[in-house]
Amino acid sequence: MNKTEVMELAKKHNMEILRNPVTDEAHGVFCESETLIPELDALANTVDWHNPAPGQVAVERQVFGPVYRYTIHCPTDWFDLWGWKENDE
Repeated sequence: MNKTEVMELAKKHNMEILRNPVTDEAHGVFCESETLIPELDALANTVDWHNPAPGQVAVERQVFGPVYRYTIHCPTDWFDLWGWKENDE
């Protein structure tokens, strides 16, 4: 999955940028839903998100009671302090 595809998914599902709480470095996007999202389920948990290859995107689905949290872990160089970098793929 490339940056443009992730950006489209993020826009479509109103995903927010996921940042490290200490450093504020962005490392993905996430959303929460009370219903399953089939489009994201098809991608979820197919790559080990704890240890993806450099530059690889990993999609994770977690369940917190009645809420599903979808996270797309991305390369940190796709982001800057203001959001998505616009200059490259």
